[in-house]
Amino acid sequence: MRLRLMAAAVLASACVTTTWRYQRIEGEVASIHPDLWYEIECTGKEPLRGDGGCAAALAPAVSCETRPELCAQLPGGGTSVACTGLEPLLSFVQLSDVKLREHAVLVTDESSTGLPKALDQQYRNDDAVLLATVLGINQLGSSGAPLGTCPALSAPQFVIHTGNSVELGLFSELTQFIGGMNELVIPWFNVVGPNDVAFLGARPNERVSGANAVVPFAPIADVDRFMRFHSQKGAKKDVSLPNPDQRTADKGPNKTGCRLQPNGLCNPDPRYPRSLFHGFDVNCVKAGKGLTQLEADLDTLCSTARGYYAFTVPSPRPEISFRVVVLNSAESVLDDGASGGREGRMLQEQLRWLQRELDALPSGTFALVFGHHPLSGLGDSVREPLTDLLSGRPRVLGYFHGGEGDSFRLHARDAGVGLAEVGTGALLDFPQLGREVEVLRAADGSLSVRVASFSQGPASRALPDPAPLQPLGGNCERLNDGTSFCRKLSYRAGRGFEASRQLSADAGLSPENANGLFLAWTPEGAAR
Repeated sequence: MRLRLMAAAVLASACVTTTWRYQRIEGEVASIHPDLWYEIECTGKEPLRGDGGCAAALAPAVSCETRPELCAQLPGGGTSVACTGLEPLLSFVQLSDVKLREHAVLVTDESSTGLPKALDQQYRNDDAVLLATVLGINQLGSSGAPLGTCPALSAPQFVIHTGNSVELGLFSELTQFIGGMNELVIPWFNVVGPNDVAFLGARPNERVSGANAVVPFAPIADVDRFMRFHSQKGAKKDVSLPNPDQRTADKGPNKTGCRLQPNGLCNPDPRYPRSLFHGFDVNCVKAGKGLTQLEADLDTLCSTARGYYAFTVPSPRPEISFRVVVLNSAESVLDDGASGGREGRMLQEQLRWLQRELDALPSGTFALVFGHHPLSGLGDSVREPLTDLLSGRPRVLGYFHGGEGDSFRLHARDAGVGLAEVGTGALLDFPQLGREVEVLRAADGSLSVRVASFSQGPASRALPDPAPLQPLGGNCERLNDGTSFCRKLSYRAGRGFEASRQLSADAGLSPENANGLFLAWTPEGAAR
């Protein structure tokens, strides 16, 4: 029997009728059960020990033999790119639409009697899919094997997630997302998607008749609460947010800008950008010694935080750097409850900010722009001016988005090579892949971008039977039943991926992915 949750708070416009109900399954516990953090911590520690089987099984499968398209020109990528001799300048991982789902809560109409088996398995194991992928990302760049005539994949400098961290817009889902992502050994940054800031995904808050506001089933509801919860400091300053003790602590790679070593050391390095709020605070006023005003005053997010931001990453060449520009395409433009849906929206203030950012790019600095929505998914008032802004500046190497599945488009420019628009699919829903993106330099100074999709170990091959787990100490001792935590993780992740594959097959989705090289910028006078 399912029990409807008692509404502790009724959202605005309660007179609006709806058949949707927010329900809880009797006997279920919240996804953020007390042992969750111990399981994440222990599973995350195991591959770092370097004991063979677990780390090898979680390493992503990326090769010309398994994925020949990685070593070829990306279809529709314009001018042909010669791969030999390319020099890596920047490397990062893009994930999108993780959409963790609170499995103890259903959103259903009155005719629903239950979930399909595959969907139920997907919901119950989605956090394992995320964590297995995170641990796979930690292995990227370790093989050193070249991709055909192309350079080997580099170790990524950061991870960026292009929106929709959660499915229903609940803090229990966001808590799981942050806990899993914090097991990365490099910094990670987030982008606002419509599910992150509107209760029940894309449905506007005003169209929901009631919502339970009891921890952990509190709705996120708006971008300010979403941003503040990305740091313990923000959560502790906002009494309306769930207790921050229910989530893991802020981790070193994000706070100091570094790559966490197996020995636990995390030395600051300018190649690894840092942010206390996973990007949302980088536009805050600096307070000296590299600290933001937030870090200096132990305060919450500054008033200028709007969900869009930008930061600079250096390259091995001192004359070249990269400006990472993150947009918020899920801004609340209309608050009358009459609109909503999945159309991307931005205030004109954000477009003016973007223009200032792009106009201020120093010589030798190239921009990579990120947002959740594809350009075609933006409202009429935003799509054309944004496309014009990006395509009118040759040093914008590409626009990278989620929300649509793997895709590649080349928009015409008045001068130089076309503007690349690159989409990545949902990590869990379809096609269950992450993506490493690299900027590579040729001898003539031209820049190309390589897009390489990967799947983590449990999704692509069987995990070998590991030796019994050796004690890790601390909280891991109480969970030790003689079975490797990594093995448990692979089984759960495997079930989640298999359920996703079944649902994708039932929906008739194509497994094709946009991978390969494309030319992004050519200096004046280069022979191309």
